[in-house]
Amino acid sequence: MLRKPARTQSPKPLWVIIKINMKQNSKLLLILIFIAFLVRVFVIWIGRPEFVGWFNHTYYYYVQTKGLLENGALPFPDMPLLFYIYAFTAKVLSWFGVENHVAIVSATRFWMCLIPSLLPIPVYATIKSIFKEQTLPNWMWVFVFASAFYPLSILYMPEFLQKNALGLLLLAIIMQQSKSALDNLNVKRFFIIFLVFILMVLSHFGSTATALLYTASLMLSLLIHTRKRLSLKLVFSLFIGLGIALLAFYLLDIQRFERVGFYINRIFDSSSLGMVFSANDPDKFASLFILIFPLGVIAIFYYWYRNTKTKPDEENSIFWISNILFCYLLVFPIYELLLMARFANYICLPIIFVLLFMVQYNISKPWIKKSVIGLVLFGTILIAVGDISNLTRNRESNDETYLDLMKMKSAVGFNNNDLIITRNGAEHISNWFLGTKSCLITSFNNNDLQKYERVFILNPTEESMSLPGNSNEATQRYNYMLSDIVIPSDANQTYKSEYINLYQIQNLPKEWKFDDKGNWFGYEK
Repeated sequence: MLRKPARTQSPKPLWVIIKINMKQNSKLLLILIFIAFLVRVFVIWIGRPEFVGWFNHTYYYYVQTKGLLENGALPFPDMPLLFYIYAFTAKVLSWFGVENHVAIVSATRFWMCLIPSLLPIPVYATIKSIFKEQTLPNWMWVFVFASAFYPLSILYMPEFLQKNALGLLLLAIIMQQSKSALDNLNVKRFFIIFLVFILMVLSHFGSTATALLYTASLMLSLLIHTRKRLSLKLVFSLFIGLGIALLAFYLLDIQRFERVGFYINRIFDSSSLGMVFSANDPDKFASLFILIFPLGVIAIFYYWYRNTKTKPDEENSIFWISNILFCYLLVFPIYELLLMARFANYICLPIIFVLLFMVQYNISKPWIKKSVIGLVLFGTILIAVGDISNLTRNRESNDETYLDLMKMKSAVGFNNNDLIITRNGAEHISNWFLGTKSCLITSFNNNDLQKYERVFILNPTEESMSLPGNSNEATQRYNYMLSDIVIPSDANQTYKSEYINLYQIQNLPKEWKFDDKGNWFGYEK
């Protein structure tokens, strides 16, 4: 008796397979974003106390948002995009009866949690563009996972560097779009790149500077590969977008734009390269290490590129080299060290792509590939745990400082007609918690004594800093902002505790120097 032949399943059409794979990828991506968002909600929102330290920049964003809501303008000149997002969200919450103070905190913390959690989207899209995969292999998802918990993006960046966190997301989009443009640069792609540049400028000038560095690295990579026609089209698109964006930045905030001159003026003396040749540098070995170590890492990256076992196509080669160059431009040794530290916040993004290329094209032995991927996974988790550990660090002392701050507020009876002069970072504490006007010593004018009912000097005892000497005028002015205020001899001590020293001045201090316009510019020696 003949058996009925087994029924074979007809193969699914290609478009059905692609649709299923894309659906699976989308689910994984959404789950990853949701988990990253929940982690940040716990760390930044639920797990954070009301007072998180004198020099935590969270309060700067609160004060800016409050100014927009109450006065329709930013109290401190700055790029407005992020603050408008915060203010709009807070306004929506207030429509549902949420008290203004709570609405501002909730709105800012919501976006602080969400923005860095969205980074896997452009990273995932870039990886797909590189490898032309409909479904990413499991090992590639490790790099997408690493972008979800980007170093310092769990707590540090969303509190201290919120504009940088948004800039990082926008930079990742620019990198993704430029990679796609290597395959096909059309009008739509140009428009997206241009739009993201505009958003970046409206968000943060430092992030715009990193976009300029990336543009320079991509241009150099294109020139190395001598794809002249594509080089001209893509570089022209990037520079046109960036040029118009910088013009918009100049028109929106001329003073902040002019700060570029301030950094250029002090850039070499305070750089690792300048310190190596400086007679005043107490630790030339540390400066030499900062100078040489990044160059050594970049040399290793380039060695991996030159010794690939299977050569990538030209588009991937261009993108690979551009990321190597971008890494070095972010830690270029002529930058002032504080500026280099800011740029270094972006460096793990190109490193993710460099390591991805290295695993794909340089490693053939499975155990080595698994070891490298395991190190990336372990390193990501370790750094994330380290960032989260800051949740409990100084928690007890911060609670005590907050109680002391409220005690001082009740004892002195501050109001909106008072002015507090204090260190950089602490001025926003005065605005937010004490309800006063506040400024840095470098922004004080002698007319402020008549303008305000009372003028105070506040020196937090936490991380007390004395004024370092420096012959560079621009650097010295920056040091004034970071240091405790030198108390005049005739100032009256109003409040003293373990955490706060508060003084009131009623007359123009004879130890302070003012220019012809009445602006403070130094101390008498």
